[in-house]
Amino acid sequence: MKPPYEIRPEGTEASLVTLASLHSQSATDYQQIADEIAAFFPAGADYFSELAAYRTVLQVKLNKLIMDMPGTAHTPTKSSMSIFRSKRSAVVRAIGEKNLSYLADLTMQNENATLKAYREILHNDKVLDFAREVLNEQLETVLEFVRRTERFRTVPQQRNLDVKTRSSDL
Repeated sequence: MKPPYEIRPEGTEASLVTLASLHSQSATDYQQIADEIAAFFPAGADYFSELAAYRTVLQVKLNKLIMDMPGTAHTPTKSSMSIFRSKRSAVVRAIGEKNLSYLADLTMQNENATLKAYREILHNDKVLDFAREVLNEQLETVLEFVRRTERFRTVPQQRNLDVKTRSSDL
């Protein structure tokens, strides 16, 4: 029988907990922003709701992996804090001022921070293969949303056209 540290090297569970926490916070933050801006920017609210949904899907998948792993509980670190949490008062002010440009910039920072977290974790050779497979799949989704967020940030009014086009295609 292998010692426990060889079965579950330090790094896998803690990394998954950190990412799951980041997704949870981001999903909550995105949905709150969507709710706050819905009255004056419905297309933006749709986009933030979409971001919240994608983060929730990633979080649920990670939580399933975490629950299947034996071991001790890990407390998320400060690196699992979303950009919106660390700049909460500025976010509230931006919503009040209807400063969508600032919200889009923060969203880009948050998505890039998530991308960086995935890349750092995937470079950790102590992350187990089964987790690495899931993280690589999720990385592709994160990359897609980084591209979408960049587009939203640079051309937010185009988002309105995209939503109408998608609705008419149904």
